[in-house]
Amino acid sequence: MLSGPSLSRHDGWRALTAVPDKFRHFSVESYFRESWDAVQATFGAETVDALQRVAVLTVKPDGVITRAAPECLNFLAENGFRPIGCRIFHYDRTTSREIWRFQWNIATLDRLRVADAIHACAPALMVLVEDTGHDSNRTLPATVRLAGLK
Repeated sequence: MLSGPSLSRHDGWRALTAVPDKFRHFSVESYFRESWDAVQATFGAETVDALQRVAVLTVKPDGVITRAAPECLNFLAENGFRPIGCRIFHYDRTTSREIWRFQWNIATLDRLRVADAIHACAPALMVLVEDTGHDSNRTLPATVRLAGLK
């Protein structure tokens, strides 16, 4: 059973997920709780709406090396996503483990080593996109719509 700090003053973020296990895990996850506070400080009462309109796409190092970024950006534009920010960054062992924390827990050590080698071979590109597509009523969050297009 997970226990931890109460998020009663942060209950607004419940609208970000319909998955009870995700809410339960994230409610005690320090990175999430700190991020939620930072976003609320910026957007206030508009936080959930602001987050529903955006998604993050990462072109991993292997995609950068194969020059897949332009194709990804074209695909996004064709499907109603507009880039609103980007950042080049480098994965290291720690960031790789943290980003895929819940997926790596079942990976073999060999698979972890291969992933580390791939992630270290080049920079990655993170792109923040706004969903300007057909769903003006926001029945689907941008993240859900983008995941459905993958």
